[in-house]
Amino acid sequence: AVKEMVAYHTYAHYKASGVEWLGEVPQHWNVATLYRCIAYDRRLTYGIVQAGPKLDVGIPYIRPADMTGDGIPSVVYLPKTSARIAEGYSRSAVSEGDIVMSIGPSFGKVAIARAEHTGANLTQGTARIAIDKVHHARYFLWLLRSYNVQQYWASVATGATFPALNLEPLGRTVLPIP
Repeated sequence: AVKEMVAYHTYAHYKASGVEWLGEVPQHWNVATLYRCIAYDRRLTYGIVQAGPKLDVGIPYIRPADMTGDGIPSVVYLPKTSARIAEGYSRSAVSEGDIVMSIGPSFGKVAIARAEHTGANLTQGTARIAIDKVHHARYFLWLLRSYNVQQYWASVATGATFPALNLEPLGRTVLPIP
């Protein structure tokens, strides 16, 4: 009986996801677009178009160049813009737990904002993905970093010289949801 229980738990039953590049998913999982997993009141958005001159004191902002494999550096090391410029882009202010993603020429870098990043903003080369309370941001962090998702984005990126990922195809990315 123990052997049968181990075998049952070891092998999941799978179903077709309906998405060619995604393949099969565990039978009890759902498949949904990223849009459906974002907080209703905090839409998918990019940040400041022109941050102005870098200031010593002001509102920190996150650029794709600031994102590394380790995440986002401390706000101490981030460039800063004026409160007036940042105020015009309050829709893209970051909160703890938000996913920040590069969407410009180096698209696909993904990190999670820490508490110290709350109130920081983004540049137009980065997007904020505010996962809703039903889902777990850390799961999405690793999912969005996965090879299959990155390859999908490469296939829908626009621009010949400097490929970039627009918000619409980003939001329509189909993902397996446990």
